[in-house]
Amino acid sequence: AVKRGGLVGGLTNDGNTCFMNSVLQSLSSSNQLNNYLNDQILIKNSQSQINELSFTKSLLNLINKLNSKHGKTLKEYNVQSLVKKMSNGFEKHRFLGIYNQEDAQEFFQFILNQLEKEKKILTSNNSKSSESLPEDNNEKFIEKNDSMIMGLKNIGFLGPVYVPALQIDPSITNGENKVYKLNLLTPVDGVNAERIGCLNCGETGGIRYSVISGFSLNLPNSIDNFNYSYNYNRRNQNNSISLIDLLNDYINEEIIENVECNRCGLTSIESTLETELRTEAIKTELAKPIINDDIYKKLKNKNRIKKTSKSKQSFIERPPALLPIHINRSVFNYQTGTVAKNNINIDFPLKLDLNDFVAVDKDINTDARKSMRIQDELKILRQQLIDNEIESINVNNEISENNNYHPNLVYNLKSVILHYGTHNYGHYTAYRKHRGIWWDISDEDVSVATEEEVLRAHGVFMLFYEVDNHEDDEFDKDNLIIEEDEEDIKEKE
Repeated sequence: AVKRGGLVGGLTNDGNTCFMNSVLQSLSSSNQLNNYLNDQILIKNSQSQINELSFTKSLLNLINKLNSKHGKTLKEYNVQSLVKKMSNGFEKHRFLGIYNQEDAQEFFQFILNQLEKEKKILTSNNSKSSESLPEDNNEKFIEKNDSMIMGLKNIGFLGPVYVPALQIDPSITNGENKVYKLNLLTPVDGVNAERIGCLNCGETGGIRYSVISGFSLNLPNSIDNFNYSYNYNRRNQNNSISLIDLLNDYINEEIIENVECNRCGLTSIESTLETELRTEAIKTELAKPIINDDIYKKLKNKNRIKKTSKSKQSFIERPPALLPIHINRSVFNYQTGTVAKNNINIDFPLKLDLNDFVAVDKDINTDARKSMRIQDELKILRQQLIDNEIESINVNNEISENNNYHPNLVYNLKSVILHYGTHNYGHYTAYRKHRGIWWDISDEDVSVATEEEVLRAHGVFMLFYEVDNHEDDEFDKDNLIIEEDEEDIKEKE
């Protein structure tokens, strides 16, 4: 470790600030975030603009300090100068006051909000989500061109990315060559695709694309009732569950029972109606790609509506370059009305392959009766052929063409946040990789760790994975520009 520059910096605990310290240490190991802070904001903008980016500049400065080569001397820094640069508001006063045991994930989200706010000052672009589309969708759909970033092209690119307009709204006219824009602001921004549709007729009403900033994965209330897609690893007698299991649960299809479907409802009415005029109106609507909710309400007959089942499923459409994963350990006890902490162990890999959890737009089925990913539908068909001892060259060729493996979806583990204690009280620590070395950090205490120690860690609270772009993590150059703040710096020999 000394040959590679020695110790990394520690952070002083100023009264239960371990939740802040663990997040900042974890972020300090990200190449993508470091490049973003330097290239996207500081280097490419004028001095007048930089002066408006006080939080971003302070965060970069603190990261540079933590990543400096301290040799055998352990230096401690603190978070006060960074917190003081936060915009005014309730959160700032809360973090500056007498500290409570705050949630590390909440502080992480607040850091993202600060970075996004200052980024928008430069871009003047306040659009980040497609959760609600304008009434006139055609004004927001634009013509596609070859320069647009779509699918898995240039992972790590920040700015506008595009998804097919017809998948969002199948009813738009001349939509074959139109797209919808989503804006990615920070390295943790990616795109999620959600499909909700009828299992009887297949209608979805469109794919819901939205910008996400990582995942929050729920632990099962009971391990016996959890739906495992992979083999459950009990580590002999120890309670544990794998990260792969949790991600599979995220993409698993959820069935929603006893609901109305616009198309099935009108079809049911059409078959029993006696009034010729109303039948023609229903036939006109049934001929359309999707049925508008307002039209359906006018034409439906409550006494003749047949309830159906729908499926809900989500995949990553475009993963972020830096993927934060939060493990939600909160469990509500309905008998006592209290919230407790689920202490189950998490098995996680050093390299995370996202291929099974990604569905790019060209591979998405809009028919809810089929698998959401075309390649999964073909796998099912292939298995059926194998089970029936039927060989089909055409099907096998189609599967081979559509089941492409994307090597750029393999991510490296960069840092881990751990929590020890109960739901309401405890201590946060972090493992992070820097200069090819794993560091075990608890506030101001810094020591070298092994990969085995990291993988055996208990109390996993957050994981940070980064796209494998074949860069090393020695982005702390020999001559870092570090501006000294007013906080005291302690040295331990």
